[in-house]
Amino acid sequence: MSFDFLMQNKFFIIMNISQYIETGNYQKALQLVDELIDSNQKNDKILFTKATILYHLKKYKEAENIFMELYDKNKNSGILFYSMALVALELNQKEKAFYLLELAYLNGNDQSIYKIINLLFEKNGICDYANCKESCCKSVVLKGSDGDMIKDEQSFKRLISNPKQNNAWVKIGENKKNEWIFSCNNLGEGNFCKIHNSRSDACRDFPVGILSLKPVCSYYFRLSNELVKFRTKQTLAVVLDILEAYNYKKEKQIIMDFNENIK
Repeated sequence: MSFDFLMQNKFFIIMNISQYIETGNYQKALQLVDELIDSNQKNDKILFTKATILYHLKKYKEAENIFMELYDKNKNSGILFYSMALVALELNQKEKAFYLLELAYLNGNDQSIYKIINLLFEKNGICDYANCKESCCKSVVLKGSDGDMIKDEQSFKRLISNPKQNNAWVKIGENKKNEWIFSCNNLGEGNFCKIHNSRSDACRDFPVGILSLKPVCSYYFRLSNELVKFRTKQTLAVVLDILEAYNYKKEKQIIMDFNENIK
């Protein structure tokens, strides 16, 4: 069998893996990844993909073992630290996850800082949909399967092909960042969701943190009763600046006092 044929076959397998991941068929994606590994075509990227798939399949210990194997060779990867943090959270290792998120931010993973802020707060309240004056369900921007905001037809089609998402989103415009704005066909009379028990992840998780909270909202956030100490001054300073900008001054002071002995 020629080298060119092997490389071409590997290319098509990787394309299929990406497609299965985008559509949420993680079991099939795992099967193809294992085929690559069994054919001696294992590398760090393939291992990272396998660990990510295992995470989505809720096989957290298996994912953790692979991520640790990769960490031994890649100690400066922001995305690796971030992925390890997500696994640690699922294993109820909050302090470990917090530190991994700090390392992820210090190694270039900017989204980690927002995850850190979310860990400092707890969401309370319920959606007062009948009296809601906000446009949460009427004017929505969505993240695609790659984590970026949807700006084109291809990204949108990949999103709604995922069985965890519904296909009720209808494009109604674009914002200044060229991000698509959607409304939802499942919004019924009196702002009532007609498929509330099976609503999409985007709806179920909203608001995901203080930075996504609308000005008038029945949800609210308060500091967690189980604060975790920061280990780096740099990440602490960034978080404090964000809390100041969003007028969480009381919470900022509490966190400063809690971390007064940070080195």
